[in-house]
Amino acid sequence: MPNAEYHAHPAISKSGLDDIARSPAHFYARRLDPNREPRVATKAMDFGTAVHAAVLEPERFEADYIIAPKFDRRTKAGKAAAEDFEEQNRGRLWLPRDEYDACRRIRDTVRGNSVVSLVLDKGAAEQSMFWTDPETGVACKCRPDWLSGDGAVIVDVKTTEDARAEAFARSIVTYRYFVQAPFYLDGVEQTTGTAPDIFAFIAVEKSPPYAVALYFADSQMVEFGRAEYRRNLQAYKAARDSNAWVAYPEELMPISLPRWAMTRSEAV
Repeated sequence: MPNAEYHAHPAISKSGLDDIARSPAHFYARRLDPNREPRVATKAMDFGTAVHAAVLEPERFEADYIIAPKFDRRTKAGKAAAEDFEEQNRGRLWLPRDEYDACRRIRDTVRGNSVVSLVLDKGAAEQSMFWTDPETGVACKCRPDWLSGDGAVIVDVKTTEDARAEAFARSIVTYRYFVQAPFYLDGVEQTTGTAPDIFAFIAVEKSPPYAVALYFADSQMVEFGRAEYRRNLQAYKAARDSNAWVAYPEELMPISLPRWAMTRSEAV
């Protein structure tokens, strides 16, 4: 299934659960409001997509991506050259030379890792999966970056500034990867009938030397994330069934300093 078709499918995804976790009103505004502005991919998102293609589908990367030349569109000759290039490469995706070269170097670094190369030896990339959650009846979807041939390992490629365990653990919390792991594990089992053993993260740094680390979500993370995504699904179902897409409580609430601020204050 093409990526655009997958994203257009109305089943709820992990990113939809992220919106619900903020509030049902945010989910509605971003996904259901008929007057909403279309989402535009950021430069970081485009680069991340290119990295995924380079690492997991290198042949497709070479076929679909191309280095974007620089044209002086202020001149008649430059404008004509740009239009000619666009016509000859219609349908291909353009990357600045530095990003194109970075994608290739990341690919080589990841594929050159002895453990990662074994994990990516046999399997398939970007398979779209759909299921109905048995508890809530909510239609769900996921699209694992990579599923091993025997269905035992789900692999997700994450670009990051710092792939060291402590730093990447912060990313896991910030971007709710701890929710993604059990949601995908359960989704693959519901879709294929085979329960994967491991959800693995390939954490690769976005700048030289493009260092790579391979982690797996431990049982504590999976169980914590599963409880969280189940709460999100229940909140989504309640909002959908009542058509009440509320934001924050309409009441006066106390607010305290976060624990990290208190700890820092005590240390001074």
